[in-house]
Amino acid sequence: MQKAIVRRKKNRGIYPPPPFKPSIDIYEYNDEVEVFIDIPGIDPDEALVSINKEEIIIEGETKSGYNREGRRFRVMERMQGSFYRRIPLTEPIDDSLAFVDYDNGTLHIRAPFLSFYD
Repeated sequence: MQKAIVRRKKNRGIYPPPPFKPSIDIYEYNDEVEVFIDIPGIDPDEALVSINKEEIIIEGETKSGYNREGRRFRVMERMQGSFYRRIPLTEPIDDSLAFVDYDNGTLHIRAPFLSFYD
C-alpha cells in the first residue's frame, strides 16, 4: 500500500473566497411559477428584487460583519461581496400579482402565469 504524499505550500497565501452566487430553486406549475433564492445573512431591505413579466432579478451585497483590521485569517470560506442573479422565466407572469416573502435566509417568490387567465 502506498503512503499518501503530503506537500505543504511554502507560500501560504490567503486566497479570497469566490464571489457570492445565491442558490435558487424554480418550480413551475400549470398556473404559476415559484422561486426560492437563498440569501443567508443578508438584510432583506438591502437586497434589490426586480420582477417583470419575463424575468426576476436580485442583487445586493454580502458583508462579513467583522472588522478585519489587525487580523490574519487562516481560512476564509464564507462568500462575500456583490451579487447579481437574473432568472429568465419560460413564460410571462403577471408581475402585479407576485407574492414575495423572506424567511430564515430564503427569499420566496410566487407569481401566476399570464396564460392562466386565457
